[in-house]
Amino acid sequence: MPNVLELRSIVKEYEGNRVLKGVSLTVEAGTIHAVVGENGAGKSTLMNVLFGMPVIRETGGYQGQIVLGGSEVRFDAPAAAMAAMISPKVSTSSIGGLRRGVTHGG
Repeated sequence: MPNVLELRSIVKEYEGNRVLKGVSLTVEAGTIHAVVGENGAGKSTLMNVLFGMPVIRETGGYQGQIVLGGSEVRFDAPAAAMAAMISPKVSTSSIGGLRRGVTHGG
């Protein structure tokens, strides 16, 4: 299946603190993906980059590429992302509480 969305080597810093360190993600047509991680892992920041949230631009932008349908895009506002059929409606939650129910080993 063709790739419909690619995030390539996304880097984001806030005041010298690198919060995204070369993150890449490929989404193929007909697939569903989840971005999971602990608090502070960069999930919301990555989605803010993708959706063109003002906080990204206001804090120095980002490095890397977003490729949608084979063409590089750089959304300057959520409305532009939505016009391209990317919805900023996202739910993030911590997985820290789930760890307690996971056992390791045999």
